[in-house]
Amino acid sequence: MNDLVILHLSDLHIDGEGRTYSKLLTALLGDIKNQVNSIDSNNIVIVVTGDIIDKGKCNAAANAKKFFQRLKEITENKVKAIYIVPGNHDKKRTDSNAILIPAYRGLLNESNVCLFGKNFRDSLWPLQVATYEESGYNDLIHYIYNDLFGMPEIGEIAKNPFGVHTIEIDEKKYCFILLNTAWSCVDEKDTRKLILGKFQLDEINAQIRNTIENYETDPAWRSRRR
Repeated sequence: MNDLVILHLSDLHIDGEGRTYSKLLTALLGDIKNQVNSIDSNNIVIVVTGDIIDKGKCNAAANAKKFFQRLKEITENKVKAIYIVPGNHDKKRTDSNAILIPAYRGLLNESNVCLFGKNFRDSLWPLQVATYEESGYNDLIHYIYNDLFGMPEIGEIAKNPFGVHTIEIDEKKYCFILLNTAWSCVDEKDTRKLILGKFQLDEINAQIRNTIENYETDPAWRSRRR
């Protein structure tokens, strides 16, 4: 039996036209159903790497919910975790972002690294997070995590939207790192203009260190490793 099976989805680009998702996505779900039925594993982790909705369309959420409802039906109770990070289409294209983001890019160092730290996170990061609220993306993933899959702890990390989460399957630990690099995009023409903020990397490093320390001091986990 496979210890872990990862179902990777990306660039669904669900829009608000019609009463449901596209025929292409219907075919995709059919393929997923066939694969789920063919594998000998009850340990599925779903990884969604951006662009669930198209161009930040608020009216796309209803069709996106229907897609994930069907996905939940297909995977039944085999899903041990679901991890979702946003893409450039999952955010609302706002006038403030159209002005601010080109300015951010001018502050990259010679290694093309953004050195934005705590001050940026406290003052300007909320403006980026708000774009996911305004597009309906945060409400959508809240529904997916809380109402469909019952995984609110991971949902809080995804809403941030970066962080670290660990799951245990068959006495093995798997660590997943969620990292949003699309916050620095204005529209779909921003190819290869992603930015990693120092505040993101610092937070992830701290969470990884904390995770390792917790396992090293856990008597039950230490006994399993012997």
